[in-house]
Parts: sequence; structure tokens; C-alpha cells
Amino acid sequence: MSGMIVLVLRLLLAAALYAFFLAALFFLWRQFKSGENNHLPAGGRIAIRNLLDEQQQPITFLKTVITIGRDADNDLILDDDTVSSRHARLFYQQKQWWLEDQQSTNGTFLNGQAISTPTVVISGDRVGCGRIDLEVIIQTAAKLGD
Repeated sequence: MSGMIVLVLRLLLAAALYAFFLAALFFLWRQFKSGENNHLPAGGRIAIRNLLDEQQQPITFLKTVITIGRDADNDLILDDDTVSSRHARLFYQQKQWWLEDQQSTNGTFLNGQAISTPTVVISGDRVGCGRIDLEVIIQTAAKLGD
């Protein structure tokens, strides 16, 4: 009789362990999937305004990676011959927005200076892609409610 009790207890313990591992895997999978959505970062949203067209409203992005270029696959399409098909990208990392040149032909400029490595951008910075100048507008979480 005691052998049967020990067997039942072992089976219950094994089932509890499997249930724990499955619950942990499900939790990790759910966390991983929520990170893939590329949602608005905690630092706020980013908007970009084309300085050549003062009448145009800034374009607001709710993503953590924004590609800039002439190609239709980019998030911000700049229709100009001096802009490369994949010119630059803005990305949110380490609670800051960064600008990176994507090996463009004419280079990417931040406030008039050519950049060769990822560089931190702040609100009001001017990004040059070919003949096009863009203004970066970063709204922090505190300003989003305004």
C-alpha cells in the first residue's frame, strides 16, 4: 500500500513540475511577443518635419526604428535624387533616440556635421539627407498628455 502512495505522490510532483515549466515558458513567450510589437518607447514619440515644406505638418511615428530613404520600403520616403534608397535610420535605444547613416552615397548630417557612427539626437536637431533637411521633434511622455 505504501508503494502505491509513493507512486501517486511522485506522479503528482512530476505533474506539478511540468505545469510550472509550461507556465514559465508561456509567460516568457508572452513577454517576448509583446516586445516584438515595436510600440512607442517610454521616452515618448518622435515626429519629423521636412524643412523644405514649411506648410507640411510633422509626421509622427509610433515605432522604435524609423528608416529614411528614397525606397518605398522606408518609413519616411524622401523623393529626391540626392537621397539614397536606404539613407539613414533613427532608432530608440538606451532611453535615447539615435541617428545612423546607412552607407548612403551623399552622407547623413546632424546639425550640419557629417556622421559616421550612430549619434544621439535630441528634439530640434536637424538631419540632412542629400538636399533635404529634416527637423526631429521628440515628445516626452510628460508632454504627450498636453
